Amino acid sequence: MQVSDMAKKLTEKHNARIEVRIDNNIKLKALAQLKDTGLTLSDYLRASVSTLANEGLPKGFGAPNAEVLASLTEAIDDLEQQRQLPTAHNRQELEQLLNDD
Repeated sequence: MQVSDMAKKLTEKHNARIEVRIDNNIKLKALAQLKDTGLTLSDYLRASVSTLANEGLPKGFGAPNAEVLASLTEAIDDLEQQRQLPTAHNRQELEQLLNDD
């Protein structure tokens, strides 16, 4: 076995491959954001995954936004019978309720 083959096998043992599928428009937008940084998408993803592995998720990541919190509060109030949420009896009523702001 040649030295270059041995080096390749050693490197392969220490590197893992991650394959991700993503909408092409999202990929193009991400590439545009990275355009002037000198980073490739692979560089950015490698740094992001390394940060995740070493530091965990950023504080507040995945925390519900104000709209979700308001919806949860409404549901809790309904369950505790403090406030009754409107009820739909058919699809048309449901669509009307969903479209009311």
